Amino acid sequence: MKKLKEKLKKEKLAHSRHIHNLKRKKSTYKASKHTPILQQHSFVKQQNITKKLPTPQTFSLIYNIDETLLFFDDFIKYSKEVDMIFIDMSKTESMTTEVLLYLISLDKINDHNDIKVNIKIKTPNDKSSRLLMAQSGFSNYFRANAPVDLNHKDIFTIRDGITNEKFKIDDGETCGDAVDFVMDRLGLTKRTQALRDMYNALSEMMLNTQHHAYDEDAQFRNWYLFGIKNSSGVAFYFFDNGKGIIKTARATLLEKLGKALNISLAQESIIDAVLDENKYRSMTNKKGRSKGMPQINEFFSHKDIKLPIIITNKIQYLAKTQESKKTASNFKGALFVWMFTKEEDE
Repeated sequence: MKKLKEKLKKEKLAHSRHIHNLKRKKSTYKASKHTPILQQHSFVKQQNITKKLPTPQTFSLIYNIDETLLFFDDFIKYSKEVDMIFIDMSKTESMTTEVLLYLISLDKINDHNDIKVNIKIKTPNDKSSRLLMAQSGFSNYFRANAPVDLNHKDIFTIRDGITNEKFKIDDGETCGDAVDFVMDRLGLTKRTQALRDMYNALSEMMLNTQHHAYDEDAQFRNWYLFGIKNSSGVAFYFFDNGKGIIKTARATLLEKLGKALNISLAQESIIDAVLDENKYRSMTNKKGRSKGMPQINEFFSHKDIKLPIIITNKIQYLAKTQESKKTASNFKGALFVWMFTKEEDE
């Protein structure tokens, strides 16, 4: 774990230097904030216009992915067109945490891209959905009035990479905190192999966010992690707002192999390959590849890991059964969801 912590520190330092150098390269072309120039992201806003966006009855990327992604498509579209978006959750009867992480992420990206839009949220009438919003720590990012009594011992509140960087918290410490949270809430007295693999998998998820940040446009990247104890075990949600696993892997395949080769670049084929180290190496003919995605897949294979799901680009992937579902809209980033239970004795 010490080596992983050192690796995370080096990756973060390299990422910070890269972003700093990009900013220096571009500084020559920056005008004074008082100079009337066209912004990099130039959108024609409808002044004093509020767009009402109701959330689906089942607001979930896990159980209602297509309708939920359409909501987010609208959110992205109207963020560029109106002054205020009123998100009406009142009719939502069930919700899962990852939609809140995605909403936080999209709002942060708007800020980074200088897209000024006010967000107002009407919380759900459904008590369980309001409880979920309060448990997640959503109010730390948005003003959402959802007063409920919480058992804070059962909540691993949202952590994110930018906040870690701001307060000089090592990402490896967050991985360790997540493992300790599982041990405490499930009454485990020692770290099992599954727990050690969870630490490694989380480290790889965080590293992947930074690896994918090395683009010419220096797009804003961040990851978010949330966990909660429920009647079945401890559920975790990890989300990064990069380009997505498939888009990144496809670009690598095209670069290494060339477009002329007879290799399937369908999203279902790519997600299957990147999770299997041998398949991906046979496609790229590249030895010594990072264990990243296969290591995450190995963690998901443990008996005490239930319902592991990966959502990225236009794929919803069920890791246990290795089934892929093509989605109607694009998911901007990568989402990992799993439930840690107390089953495996080692």
